[in-house]
Amino acid sequence: MKITFQSGKVISITAKSGLDRMKSVYDAAGNGKDKLAYIDFGINPNVTIPEGSEMITWVSSGMVSVGIGGNVWAGGDNSISYGHNFYLVDATITIDGKVIIENGELKIK
Repeated sequence: MKITFQSGKVISITAKSGLDRMKSVYDAAGNGKDKLAYIDFGINPNVTIPEGSEMITWVSSGMVSVGIGGNVWAGGDNSISYGHNFYLVDATITIDGKVIIENGELKIK
């Protein structure tokens, strides 16, 4: 899946497969569905996902989570009832030239 944002809003969502159900719910949601809701970096080194597991959690060290839609639960101002969370396993995040997460591994302490 690839989600493209511009100025904090979704401008396209594409995927190799499996997008139909998510896209139908997204298309039916109201105003604000396309807003970036949050970006979260997991920092808990004591939470690990077993190799080969399909389990996903936002708290494990190195996990990157991105949400769109409603975000009042996170202190935001988008009160739409629609929201969708994406978990970026093995992501690399660089901020101001410094690698924060590399291939899903938290690089800062």
